[in-house]
Amino acid sequence: MAAVEELVIRLLQADPALTGLEVSPWKGQDQGWDLLVTAELGSTWIPAGRSGWIVGNARTYVASATMAGG
Repeated sequence: MAAVEELVIRLLQADPALTGLEVSPWKGQDQGWDLLVTAELGSTWIPAGRSGWIVGNARTYVASATMAGG
């Protein structure tokens, strides 16, 4: 697991609003979200309901766009 993703997961887990967290099995393969996050009430950092999160850094996205021809 990448350091950035691990940090985001730890920060999410520290938020009392968090009620569910799933790590995508397709992480990094351009198949959708890296994390699916659920928070019944929401908080400053997590929106209420279910949300998809993409975790990475600018270098990762530039490399992905270059490989995809974008």
